[in-house]
Amino acid sequence: MIKDAVVISIESPKPTQQTIDGISYGIIEQRYLIFPETSGVMVIPEAFITSSVRLNQAGAYQRTSIRISAPTASLGVLPIPKAYPTNK
Repeated sequence: MIKDAVVISIESPKPTQQTIDGISYGIIEQRYLIFPETSGVMVIPEAFITSSVRLNQAGAYQRTSIRISAPTASLGVLPIPKAYPTNK
């Protein structure tokens, strides 16, 4: 939830796979649109996901939980320009 903003998911979660340094990773991508409702500083809070990964421990596979996060971000939102039509 973002204060004074409307947040809309623009697509269903999209699962993909990516190989990095010979290791295959499952990825789920989710995209959103954010519409500020007021001008000023908009704070986007920390976003995080908790998941599990499979690790190879001496030939035996074991699952462990991980938490991945993106830091809080602040954006400056400008007011609606005076030249913008008021009926829009």
